[in-house]
Amino acid sequence: MTREERTAHWREIIEQHEASGVSGAAFCREHNVNLSRFYHWRRRFKQDNLSGFVELTTDLSSARPGLATAGILIHMNAEVCIELTPDFDSTTLQRAVEILRDCCLGRRSCFP
Repeated sequence: MTREERTAHWREIIEQHEASGVSGAAFCREHNVNLSRFYHWRRRFKQDNLSGFVELTTDLSSARPGLATAGILIHMNAEVCIELTPDFDSTTLQRAVEILRDCCLGRRSCFP
């Protein structure tokens, strides 16, 4: 198996886990996946995603009229979605992104 094939194989496994809604350990048990390799690849993909820039785009046609006064709405599922109004508070957005970064790097507990 080439490096590209191995990476694609593990990326598919990680994506299946994210869509499953179960813990990593439960997913690995159910799919007969090596738990330590699973966590290795999941961490590797997470680090790859943090190493570069992420383009943020806005589609204000989908923004809800009742957004908070800061003008920012963040959805978190398998992916992060940030909605901004034209008059969003950039300081609040910067702080939110810093918190999300810290959560992804394991410096902060994001979910009680």
